[in-house]
Amino acid sequence: MKSLSSIIEIPLDELEIHPEVAEFQTTVNLHKIKLTFKYFGQQQPVHFVKRGSKNQIIDGQLRFLAAKSIEAHSLQCIEREMTDKEVRDYRIRMNQKVKPSIIETCHNAEHLLNVVGNSQGKKRDLLRLDSIDISPDDIGDFCPDRYELICTLLNLDLKGSSLRKLMFVFYAEQILSIEKKTGVIDLLDKGEISIHKAFKLLKSKKEKIAKSESRKLAMIEGQNTDTWYQLYNKSSLIMDEIKNNSIDMCIDSHPYFQLREYKNQDELSHGQEKIVKEYVDNFVKFCQQKRKKLKPGGVLVTILGETYREGYQLVCSRVEVALADDGWEPVDCNIWEKLNGKFAPHPLRFVNAYERIIVVRKPGGETHFEEIMRKSSTEEYEIKKTSSGGHYMASPESCITNVIKSSVHNPSEFKEVDDQFKHDGPCPIEIYRKFLLAYSKPGQTILDGFVGSGSVGIGLTIGRNIIGFDVDPESIEFCQKRFEKFIEDKQNQLQLAA
Repeated sequence: MKSLSSIIEIPLDELEIHPEVAEFQTTVNLHKIKLTFKYFGQQQPVHFVKRGSKNQIIDGQLRFLAAKSIEAHSLQCIEREMTDKEVRDYRIRMNQKVKPSIIETCHNAEHLLNVVGNSQGKKRDLLRLDSIDISPDDIGDFCPDRYELICTLLNLDLKGSSLRKLMFVFYAEQILSIEKKTGVIDLLDKGEISIHKAFKLLKSKKEKIAKSESRKLAMIEGQNTDTWYQLYNKSSLIMDEIKNNSIDMCIDSHPYFQLREYKNQDELSHGQEKIVKEYVDNFVKFCQQKRKKLKPGGVLVTILGETYREGYQLVCSRVEVALADDGWEPVDCNIWEKLNGKFAPHPLRFVNAYERIIVVRKPGGETHFEEIMRKSSTEEYEIKKTSSGGHYMASPESCITNVIKSSVHNPSEFKEVDDQFKHDGPCPIEIYRKFLLAYSKPGQTILDGFVGSGSVGIGLTIGRNIIGFDVDPESIEFCQKRFEKFIEDKQNQLQLAA
């Protein structure tokens, strides 16, 4: 087989598709060829063979159909000489190509889109990469047709929308130093992930970075927010002093069932009920009053330990079920593992070393939640495999789990305020800090129905307003001192920072 002549112009009505080609003809990609004709006209000649008076196309049938659709008069053609049996082999050889790398593909697309000489930021603006999820009507000059055109010119088996996502991935990785690249381009080249998956992974990275910056900003705002507190020496079973639907979050710890006899208690002596059912019923009554005061969507966080004096009695589990039955929507049950808890006898069981932190919400409104982050094993953003073979974006920070490990209360915290004060069941302030940061915002008001030793006062240092109730006058007096110290310490820190 050989070429008989150079490029010649042949009228469309003198051309037809060779039967060996027509048998497998498809118009799937015809719209792409129409695009190239629309912008550039015919770019590649059609190959044909002579069969008597007929000019039969053996390569370029889509160009032929596209030309007919726009009512062109002729096509540029090259004549080949071969037998009908050789046509199939010829087409196979004509279409043999080596797939370019992702990097090469993106550089070629960049070149064809005429943005090579622009700065990195200008390129992103021109390609509309930061608004990649906008509707086609809002894309303007860079409508999907432009990307469809590039896909056709580069012979990419992609839609225009997929090429836009690929360019987003390309530019997101291109600006990074080698040690900070996520590895997404290599995964694309290996065929281990799709373009859509790569796009989602880098979008998640962008969102994680934005959240991290938002958390830092919220922390700064919280540090500079003026705060206030109110303390009431009375039971939180009735809180008429507070308007209904005015509290953003409740956090506290009820007296545990038959565990300790707290000083200066009222007639109810919550925690000293004779049976678990009575304790749970009273627990729910306190929480009903808190629900009245909470805004819709507000959460109640309550710390509760089990009682083992007569064996395992499912106190925590019963409380959880009772709260759900009473109309609260369960959110989670966190485990607080106490790293240096006191030893207790443990017949027929292991040593108990945890308490539960129950989180429920008032139905009807949107619930605020902010992840509390910790350093992860990954120093930079990096794509990793899941156990099932998928991929996820690992980051330098990860959300803490619902198993929280910490030491129990440090008595030195009391000595700084009043070395004579003692409390039978204080909770470390770090437990309160985590949940206040997660479920409330700076400037919001927090309610503690059993304010006790005042651990909730840590909220004053991060811009939260605090309302506390307790039947013990000594606790209220100590809390006032402790709250004032929290505020004073924060003001001193801000002055030093300034």
